[in-house]
Amino acid sequence: MCMMCCMLKLISGCVLSAPRKDTYGVFAEPVDAAQVPDYYDFIKDPMDFGTMRKKINKNAYSTMESFEVGPRGS
Repeated sequence: MCMMCCMLKLISGCVLSAPRKDTYGVFAEPVDAAQVPDYYDFIKDPMDFGTMRKKINKNAYSTMESFEVGPRGS
């Protein structure tokens, strides 16, 4: 297995197990704009464990850079 494949598998495992640390489920799903109307005015590149899990299941992360969130990539 190539080094990149190993790294992606390791990070995927971390992302899939991380929700256990989010005991209140704050980062479990995307923020509902109806509940927090100005959230997306301040947060330009939101990410949550549910979205990340869906991307992992679709093999949407093909490089280490695709895991980055924020102004540099996503």
